[in-house]
Amino acid sequence: MSVALQDFFTQLHSQRENTQEHITFTYKKLLKDRPSSSTQAAFLTQLTKKDLDEIRRFSGIEGVSKLTKQPLIKRLVQEQSTAIDRFILTMDNERLNWLKKILAGDKIYLDSFTAHKLAFFTYTGLTFAVKDKEDDMLVMPDDVREYFLTYDQTEWQIQADINDAVIRLTQGLLYYYGYMPKSTVFELVSPIVSFNLVRVDAVIKDAKNYYDYMNENDQDLMDSRVVDLDILKEQQQKSIYQKHYSFTDDQLIQAGTEDFMDLTDELIQLVKHLKERYLLDDQTMNRYMDDCLILLNSFIDIDPSFLYLSQHLPVASDDDKKMLLALLQASQDSIHTWALKGNKRKKETVQTSEPAKKIGRNDPCPCGSGKKYKKCCGK
Repeated sequence: MSVALQDFFTQLHSQRENTQEHITFTYKKLLKDRPSSSTQAAFLTQLTKKDLDEIRRFSGIEGVSKLTKQPLIKRLVQEQSTAIDRFILTMDNERLNWLKKILAGDKIYLDSFTAHKLAFFTYTGLTFAVKDKEDDMLVMPDDVREYFLTYDQTEWQIQADINDAVIRLTQGLLYYYGYMPKSTVFELVSPIVSFNLVRVDAVIKDAKNYYDYMNENDQDLMDSRVVDLDILKEQQQKSIYQKHYSFTDDQLIQAGTEDFMDLTDELIQLVKHLKERYLLDDQTMNRYMDDCLILLNSFIDIDPSFLYLSQHLPVASDDDKKMLLALLQASQDSIHTWALKGNKRKKETVQTSEPAKKIGRNDPCPCGSGKKYKKCCGK
């Protein structure tokens, strides 16, 4: 195995471990006791100076980085309307629905949120995670709620629908292509917001922080599953395809939804084989398939995914090797891959894109376990 590929496997492992550590750390860090006063200032006082700096960055408040904690809290409270304006400007339908429930006084339990979503809500400075008796909840301070209720809400749904389209289209592009230059993404999605590039930048940035589907560097946006962007770019240069596959807007928007998975029959057969042949439990199966899909997407051939599975499974006999190679090849042939710029490996299939299967979290798992998807391969 080459040094580059071994390094890729190491990064792949680290990426998964860091994600789990982030989840544990975020909940432990942000969950606080409910303060005696229900003002924004009281909730902010419970956070660290570093957390407060995250909040002032969300509001775009400049020239206050050297303030100590209490003066900074005072400034954040003064800029409450700025944070609210930013939230409304970039919210999509999911965040709008949560906002409506919060303003209506509904109880919002933390088990509804991923670590990234919880961190996003906290770093707006408008909502906070608290221990409320036996329940962990997301709450909004009374003065923040009162300020929200002074706003004209008639345009909120329209704005959320527009932002939804920007976010889904962007996430769909990255789902199929792996990465794209920011300038290209902005050019493609800016017509949705009448070419307001400032709004596009804000909407994508907040969606990146909220959903954790995207990463970025100075030049590019990328799917958060991309392990090594340089290797991916090298693979794309080696492929026979000069152009990116042309998806319809509807296909990209569908691929940008949270529960979307391009789960082909060939991938389902690979899952069934691994579970039955190697007696894998659901958690282990889910981890191997997540990593395997990243490898199938990142390279133009199946050798890396075969080597990865061979390291973790007792693939000993020639028959086992032949079967696994065949299933991996069929799986890669059946999907639009990053390494091929969203094209499929077999050129003759490029012009006809079969509708991808969207598996709902409460649907039966296609692996045949009899469990709901969210309790099995969708964990």
